[in-house]
Amino acid sequence: MATIRRSFVLSFAQRYSALAIQMGAMMVLARILTPAEFGTFAVASAVVTLASVLQDFGVGNYLVKEQSLDTAKLATAYSVSFIIAWPLGLLLFLGSGPVARWYGNAELEAVIAALSLIFFAMPFGTPAAAMMRRDLQFGRLYALGVANAVATVAVSLPLALSGYGAISLAWGMVAGQAVTAVGASLLRPGLLFLRPGFAHWSAVLGFGGQAAAISLLSEVGSQAPSIVAGRMLGFDAAGLLHRATATVHLYRKTVLDGLMPVVLPAFSQRIRSGQSVTALYLAGISYLTAIAWPFALSLVFLADPLIRLLFGQQWVAAVPLVQILVVGAATSPLLRLNRAVFVASNRIATNLKIELFIQPLRIALVIYACFFDLHTLVVALTVPPLLNAIVSQVLLRRILDYDTKDYLLRLCHSLVVSVLAAVPPAAAVLIWGWHPAAPLLPLLAGGLGGGLAWLAAVLILNHPIRHEIAALWARRPLLRAA
Repeated sequence: MATIRRSFVLSFAQRYSALAIQMGAMMVLARILTPAEFGTFAVASAVVTLASVLQDFGVGNYLVKEQSLDTAKLATAYSVSFIIAWPLGLLLFLGSGPVARWYGNAELEAVIAALSLIFFAMPFGTPAAAMMRRDLQFGRLYALGVANAVATVAVSLPLALSGYGAISLAWGMVAGQAVTAVGASLLRPGLLFLRPGFAHWSAVLGFGGQAAAISLLSEVGSQAPSIVAGRMLGFDAAGLLHRATATVHLYRKTVLDGLMPVVLPAFSQRIRSGQSVTALYLAGISYLTAIAWPFALSLVFLADPLIRLLFGQQWVAAVPLVQILVVGAATSPLLRLNRAVFVASNRIATNLKIELFIQPLRIALVIYACFFDLHTLVVALTVPPLLNAIVSQVLLRRILDYDTKDYLLRLCHSLVVSVLAAVPPAAAVLIWGWHPAAPLLPLLAGGLGGGLAWLAAVLILNHPIRHEIAALWARRPLLRAA
C-alpha cells in the first residue's frame, strides 16, 4: 500500500505541475484566439483523437495488465504500435483536405495535417510509458509529463502571439509528443533495440482489438459533439462547447488524471498476486466521489467568475453550458474506476458490450440535439453518462460481489460532504450574484471557503478519505524525499 500511495503522490505531482503550466498558457491563449479558432482546433483535435485510439490499439493497457510479460511479448506489442500508427498518420495527412472541404473551413486542412505528425512519434513513447506505469515508476513519468507540458506551451504560445491562429495549438501538441517520445525512450532504454517480432500477435491483437473497440466507441461518443457541432452549429459553437467541456474537466485533470494512471496497475498487480480488489475498489469509490463531487457542485455556483478570470469576457456564453455539463461529469469517477476493474479482471468484453449500447445512443442524441441549439445539445449530453453509470454498476456488481448497501452508503457519505462543501460557493452567489463584475473576490471566497468546508465535513463526518489525509500528513517527510 505504501508503494501505491507514493505512486499516487508522484502521479498527482506530475498532473498538477503540467496543469499549472498549461493553465497559465491557456489564460493567455484564450484572450488571443477567438472562439471560432478554438472551434477549428477542437474539430481537428476530435478527428485526430479518434485515430489515436486506433493507434494505441490497447497496447499500453496490455503491457500494464499482462501477468507474465517476456521479451517476445514486449517486442510484439512494440511492433504492433509502429505498424498501426504510421499508416494512420499518413491517412490523416492525406485526408486533411477532404475533411476541410466538407466543413468549408480551409484552415482546418493545415491543422489536421500538422496533428497527423503526432502519429509518427507516438510508437516511440507509448510502450515505454506503459512499462513505466506497469512498474509504478511514476517519478520518471513525472519528468516526462512536465517536459511534455513545457514543450507544448513553449511552441504554441509564441506562435499564437505571432498571429498563427488555430494551428499554433496543433504545433504545440506536435512538439509535446516529440519530447514525450524522446524522453520515454531515454527514461526506459532498451526498447528501441528490440528485434521486431510477432510471436504473440494473437494475444496482443485479441486484447488490443477489444480495447481499441471500447476506446474507439467511447471516443466517438466523446468527440461527436465537437465534430457534429462544428458542422451543424458552426465553429463558434464548437469553440464554446470545447471551452465549457474543458472547464468541467478541470476536476478530471486535477483529480482523476492523477489517480487513474496508478489505479489500473494497482488493480492488475493485486490480481496477478491472487488478491481481491473489492476493498480497494470500494475505497476508490469513496475517495474519488469525495473529491470530484464537491468540485462539480461548487462549479455550478462559481462557473461565471471562474471562466471570466481564466479565459476572459469573450467566453461568458460558455457559463450556462458548464452548469449543465457538471451533471453528467459527476459520473466520471464511477465510470473510470469501473473500466479499470473490467480491464484488470480480464472482463474487457463486458465493457465492450456497455459501450456498444451507450455510444450509439449518445451519437443519436447529439445529432438530434444539433437540429435545435447548443443548450439542447449539452442537456442531451448529460443522459448517456448517467445511464452508463447505472448499467456498468449492475454488471460490475456480479464481478466484485460487494455489499450494495455499503456501496450506496459510501455514495451518500460523499454526497453529504459535497453539499456541505458547496455552502460557501452558494453564499458567494448570494452576496455577489451569479454574474459578478469583479470575479476574483467571489472566486477566492467561494473556492477557499469551499475547501475549508470540505475539510471540516470530512473530519466531522469521519469520511473514509480522512484516514488517507492523516496517512499523507504523517508521511510528509518521506513524501518530500520522494
